[in-house]
Amino acid sequence: MSFNNVTSRPTTIIELTNSSDQSISAGDALLFDTLRASGAHGVSVDVSGNISLDTSKEYYIQASFDVVRGTTSDSWAFDFYNATTGTILAPSDGAFQAQWDAVTTSARTNATFTAAYVQSSPLSSIVLKATTMSSAGTVSTNTHIIIIEVS
Repeated sequence: MSFNNVTSRPTTIIELTNSSDQSISAGDALLFDTLRASGAHGVSVDVSGNISLDTSKEYYIQASFDVVRGTTSDSWAFDFYNATTGTILAPSDGAFQAQWDAVTTSARTNATFTAAYVQSSPLSSIVLKATTMSSAGTVSTNTHIIIIEVS
């Protein structure tokens, strides 16, 4: 009988952020211009918002949002997409949507919400897009993606 079957695996934490607010409408990709990491990694991001992943590694990705809605009656949703085919990723692909359904209030700033992508066999490139945006809104600099990469 064995009792200590835990194997140490190299892990890197990566953060993607944007240095300025982004005006966004339905169909737009989130753009990130700053990448920080705790060590060597296989992640890159391009000017179109495509996030490239090393397919030989495992990923736990969480995107947190701070969205200023255009009006108080606006709803929004963000989904992960396959950047190569342009198709939305489903829960069966390891992807989970972030969503806000509007409730009329006097305040127009939402709290932070999260979307996730968890995959041991990741796609080589994903992108995070606004799938629902009732009217143009603003994604603030408080929005970020945390990526845990496991070798």
